[in-house]
Amino acid sequence: MKNRLGSIMAAALLVSATTAFGAVKEGQFSLSPVIGGYTFADGQKLDTNVVYGVRGGYNFTKNIGVEALFDFLNTERKNSKADVSMYRFGGEMLYNFMPDSKFVPFVAAGLAGQKFNATEISRTPRLSFDYGAGIKYFLTDAFALRGDIRHIIYADNTTPTYSNLEYTLGALIPFGGVKPVAKPVEPVQEAVQPKAAPAEPVVVAEPPVVAPEPPKVVAEPPKIEAPKPAPAAASAPKASAAQERFCDKPAILAVEFDTNKADIKPKYKADLEKLAEFLKEFPNAKGEISGHTDNVGGKAFNLKLSQRRADSVKQYMHKNFDIAPDRLTAKGFGFSKPIASNKTKQGRAKNRRIEANFSCK
Repeated sequence: MKNRLGSIMAAALLVSATTAFGAVKEGQFSLSPVIGGYTFADGQKLDTNVVYGVRGGYNFTKNIGVEALFDFLNTERKNSKADVSMYRFGGEMLYNFMPDSKFVPFVAAGLAGQKFNATEISRTPRLSFDYGAGIKYFLTDAFALRGDIRHIIYADNTTPTYSNLEYTLGALIPFGGVKPVAKPVEPVQEAVQPKAAPAEPVVVAEPPVVAPEPPKVVAEPPKIEAPKPAPAAASAPKASAAQERFCDKPAILAVEFDTNKADIKPKYKADLEKLAEFLKEFPNAKGEISGHTDNVGGKAFNLKLSQRRADSVKQYMHKNFDIAPDRLTAKGFGFSKPIASNKTKQGRAKNRRIEANFSCK
């Protein structure tokens, strides 16, 4: 039985490896029906048989998740052939490797209770500890195959202490979760050159023929120089682009972060460099770098995350552009000041932002 199920799992994964798409998402729920084999320790004197189960999961982040589990198995005693039913119920913590790919290996560990319904076995539930590994292979965003293997060890103080093996194959049906927001691409419109109107024909009349008059001697009048125009009043200097963006109003910086991260990526240096140019142009300007988040996660978690991101921008300005730390104040607001609705993915993307608010007086 054990070898047969292992062969089925390997064949199914090999067939599915042609085309696939999908990834683990933060805040995602999942449902997994599974079927496989369960092998008992020799001392339990129970036959290996088919186990049926279901898993319900939730991903706190792309890497870390949790699953509730329930298993059912009907087997026989090796010596008496008496029917024995086993129920296993508990939970596991999971860690996903390569969560953004279609092939996601993971490790798991957890605790469960095991209850037997048989006259020859104690009906008191036994506590067990399990650990193992598995794989998820996404065929689409809404469906994946999974394979699992677990080593199950009885963790209570009863004697003897048995260790069993469970190996299953099943489906994973994910739903919900935070999807990455793609930036909209503005269409480029070609400028339309207006067509020139056709020129109207010009009719030139011939001048009449006049007999020439004798030349007259005319005295030239004295030359009078025209007065020079007065110089125009100097216009007020125009405000620079940096002054219009950053002075006396909050400006959103084009800085985005990975999930639960506060590291600034090199591709956002250009926008921070514009802020540095402004601060050097206005050496008396002081202000606040504020961090904001969407409402995914708890209030305390988002407050700390927004503070970390604001501190990261402040430190980046000092380290890379030599901006004095006393000119910048970093403060995190969590999700308390949204600028868009958190009910849509577009709104949540707008709320995950860094703002700069400076006074130029």
